[in-house]
Amino acid sequence: MTETHSNKSFIGMIIIAVLMFIISIGAVGYSLLYPTADTLYKEGKVFGLPYKSDQETVAVKITYFDPDYMATVTRSNTKLYFIQFSRPKTIMNTNPFGYASIEIKDGDPLLDKLKSAPDLSQNPMIVAATIRKSGAKDAIQDYHYKFSNLVDRDEDIKPYAETLYYVSVDEYDKSRLVGYPIALMTILIGLYFLYGAFSLRKKKKAYNELYDSYPELNHSMDTVIRQRNLCRPCIRNYFI
Repeated sequence: MTETHSNKSFIGMIIIAVLMFIISIGAVGYSLLYPTADTLYKEGKVFGLPYKSDQETVAVKITYFDPDYMATVTRSNTKLYFIQFSRPKTIMNTNPFGYASIEIKDGDPLLDKLKSAPDLSQNPMIVAATIRKSGAKDAIQDYHYKFSNLVDRDEDIKPYAETLYYVSVDEYDKSRLVGYPIALMTILIGLYFLYGAFSLRKKKKAYNELYDSYPELNHSMDTVIRQRNLCRPCIRNYFI
């Protein structure tokens, strides 16, 4: 390996390592700066507006939570719970409250907070979630059919129930936390290239010391390799 090639390899590895570290910082920043429930609520991104879109991140102002789950979503180890939520005041909203389902993963601390809340009607809890549309990719495929059948039994709830959309705290958390594994992966890649760069520099230093001791090598190991190849037949003939 020539000195020029060695320097280029060293610089290239350092550049890659730095880029990986920059990406990791960006990934951590993405997760840390991900919109919170309070931020979403203040910005008016609230569940219950007339116009919704699948996978939209919103705040949900919960005014009632049924601690007994309605259904289990086996693919994601989550459960659906019935909620009453506060609707934003608009011309199209004739009722200040709506009804929907919220998807929460087993073991989520939020679940205990909702179950132990003394009176959500007087002290609503605002949580962040992702809107999911029934039948959309990776959403619950038959949610509309099953939830519609459930609310059809109550004439007071039926007109104000969101039967096509539900909200998922689990998917919100997945989106919010995605930056951390990416950061970990890029840090490890960066450390790998950083280690490789300094290992190369150490190897180069050892070669330079060898060349200083043996100037006849002329900063090339080709002479040593040729001598080794010439000696191999001699040694083989000697032992035959």
